Amino acid sequence: MNRELIEDQALRYAIGDLSPEERDAFESLLAACDPIAMVEAKTFLDIVESLLPPAPLPSGFRVIRQSQNSTRPTPYPGVSVEVLHIDRIACTVTSILTFEPGAKYPSHRHTVAEQCLVLSGDVSTASLELTTGDFQVAAADSIHNFITSRGGCRLLMISGIHDEILA
Repeated sequence: MNRELIEDQALRYAIGDLSPEERDAFESLLAACDPIAMVEAKTFLDIVESLLPPAPLPSGFRVIRQSQNSTRPTPYPGVSVEVLHIDRIACTVTSILTFEPGAKYPSHRHTVAEQCLVLSGDVSTASLELTTGDFQVAAADSIHNFITSRGGCRLLMISGIHDEILA
C-alpha cells in the first residue's frame, strides 16, 4: 500500500468509517507493525479522542480523574491527604495518605475496621512493617500507635470518619 492510501485508511479507521474488510486489512498492517500505519493511526486516534466528549457514566457511578483531585496538608507535618470518597452511611472515608520520609501520624482509635493498602514505599507502626503491595486491616476499636515512614509512602486507606486521635 502506498503512503497516501495508508494515511487515508488511518483517518477512516480512527473515525470508524472502514468496512469490516478494510478494517481487518488495516488492523493486519498494525499487527505487522507497519511504521506508517502505526504512526498515522496513533495520530488520528489521539485527535479523535481529544475531540470526543467523555462517555456518560452509568447511573450511580462517579469518577475522579487524577487531574481533578487535590492533595491537602494534614495537621501532621509531612503527611498529606487526597479524599476520594466519603460514605456517610458506613461512616467511612476512602483516601490516599502520602507520607514524606520520617513523617509521623499520631496514635488513634478506629471506630470501624480500617483497611490500608501500601501503594508505594514503606510504613510502620509498633512492630508491624509494611511495604509496597502489603495490605492491612485493623479491627474496629483497635488502637494504632503512631505511624511513620522511613523513606516515604502512599497509602490507600478506608477508615472511619470518626476515628479518635489519641496523641
